[in-house]
Amino acid sequence: MKVVKITIFLIFLIFSGIIIYDKMQENFKLESKTDFLELDDTVIDLANFIPVNKRVAIRDRIDVIKNSVGVYFLVITLQDSKGLKSTEFSRLILKKWIKKNSTEDQNALVIAIYKNEPEVNLLFTEDLDFILTKDFSVEIIKDIKTTLEKADEYMKISLKEGKSGDTRYKTIIGDGIFSAIEKMGNELTNARSILLKAEYDLKKHDDVKSDNRIEKVVFDNPIVLTLILSLLGLIGGTFIYFHLKSRCPQCGARLQKEEKVISYPKYSVPGIKENSLHCNVCGYSHREREVFFDKKIFRKR
Repeated sequence: MKVVKITIFLIFLIFSGIIIYDKMQENFKLESKTDFLELDDTVIDLANFIPVNKRVAIRDRIDVIKNSVGVYFLVITLQDSKGLKSTEFSRLILKKWIKKNSTEDQNALVIAIYKNEPEVNLLFTEDLDFILTKDFSVEIIKDIKTTLEKADEYMKISLKEGKSGDTRYKTIIGDGIFSAIEKMGNELTNARSILLKAEYDLKKHDDVKSDNRIEKVVFDNPIVLTLILSLLGLIGGTFIYFHLKSRCPQCGARLQKEEKVISYPKYSVPGIKENSLHCNVCGYSHREREVFFDKKIFRKR
């Protein structure tokens, strides 16, 4: 019976290993589909959708957003999703974008536009969910899709009229993407301002609450108040004592202190030194003797 249990357990381990291996190989195969993407820029136009001047404007706006709210934007256009669902391929791009910029502790966002699908995907890290809500994200995607449809309609009309229309076609798409980026940037900036204000108000409230708590503990508690007053009295009394000790009792001038050794300590006999206080103003003087030991001799003993 024991041999049967061990055999079943080994078979279970082998099958589990095979399933895990197949899953890992599938993940590697999926991730390899994005190997052709360098992701070395915040605006990557592989579908040749966006004119150069609009790429520059979008890139500049993305830099402002990153410096302002710390969100790493990526705008990428592609011909297709390499045989995968567009959302699945966009997730791979987001994962690679996060890894590329080492933004595990930051927030990242990807706008992926597929020319031949046609499809628009907006994906971002989980921390942005409470700002870029589902309704807001749907609105952004709808705006970009509307822009693409508008550009296609313009291109159809241009071709019928025998015109190229390529420049205007790209400009329409570039303007639409820039508008979407601007809209998301404003939303993130406003949300950050609200959060910062809330943090400031909360901190201010906590500080006031803490001050009130301290005042209540000190002034409403007679034991604590007595201890504090006693400590202050002890400190003040000590200060006054040493201050008066260094002053002449007759005229109040500062006393001059002098120390003189009468006899030095020996092995079994302590030394004697004389401390004298003298006032240069009124001539008051006071002497007192004290014994002292040599620390080295004392340690030997």
